[in-house]
Amino acid sequence: GVAVRILTNDYTSSTPPLGEGYIDPLTFLYLNGAQIRYFATVTFLHEKYLATESASSVSSVNFDYTSYMMNREAGVIIAGADSGPLRAQMSAVYAADW
Repeated sequence: GVAVRILTNDYTSSTPPLGEGYIDPLTFLYLNGAQIRYFATVTFLHEKYLATESASSVSSVNFDYTSYMMNREAGVIIAGADSGPLRAQMSAVYAADW
């Protein structure tokens, strides 16, 4: 019951093909209903942006063990009664990139 949209760097030209029987994460997510697009205006962006109906976050954290447990990363979660205008701005930037 959720919509997943992923806007990411186009790493496909620099990634070797996978062996038979293997699938990359973006293809897996696409086959399971996620919408996938690549950045058209930049070649690489490291930020991660997540949004729900009640909160948004932007950070440098990769979604892996090393980033969460061993790296020093930066990020912020925006939530609460007065967060609407800032979250709307974040959503507008994402929508423009999408």
